[in-house]
Amino acid sequence: MTPNGPQEPARRGVPTASELLQALSTEDHRRLKGLARALLSRAGATPQAGRYLSQTAPEDLVDKVFSKVLSGEHDRRRGRRLQQRNRASMKAFVACLRGLISDEVKTLARHAEAAFPHLPIGDEAEPGMVDPPDQADLFRLLIHRDLREKVFARLYQQATHEPELLPLIDLWRESFLTDDRVPVLEGDYKLTDRLRSLARKFIAELDREPGLGLDGRELL
Repeated sequence: MTPNGPQEPARRGVPTASELLQALSTEDHRRLKGLARALLSRAGATPQAGRYLSQTAPEDLVDKVFSKVLSGEHDRRRGRRLQQRNRASMKAFVACLRGLISDEVKTLARHAEAAFPHLPIGDEAEPGMVDPPDQADLFRLLIHRDLREKVFARLYQQATHEPELLPLIDLWRESFLTDDRVPVLEGDYKLTDRLRSLARKFIAELDREPGLGLDGRELL
């Protein structure tokens, strides 16, 4: 009590996304990864979608959401900036993360649907028919997809330290299988050079590991 009445408690500022991420418990991490695993499995119900979504590990999906949250704290254009209500408590923060994970899976599911056009296989001379893919080309595509997941897992991890790279990483991941070039975002060639340098480094590291099947350096 004070002469003028009861004293109000000192107001604490709303915690930052970085502080909240650091405060997540081991159990929180386990539940978020479990959610990502369940949503990916549900979204990959069809064989085509299942093959596409199997390229994304639940752990990588959760890490990607964390990276976007960290990036958005510095620049909303480069990540997901949280509202004050999302940072009001750990319960609200975890609920927000669950929603972001769900959004990421929905985006992947749309990409999966677009990646597998429903075209009948047969003699391409017939209207509306397409030849089946060459087995060697399919094998090479699977290798490139494996390479993509390994490289981009490391790039997303690097983005936790260099959040300005995150939008460019997202953009390149979408075009990786169809375009050899690292894209340029908003005319920022320095970011492109930095991303290319990191990719070369990670590919060189992967080349020294057994089982990759292709060093991938010709892509850069």
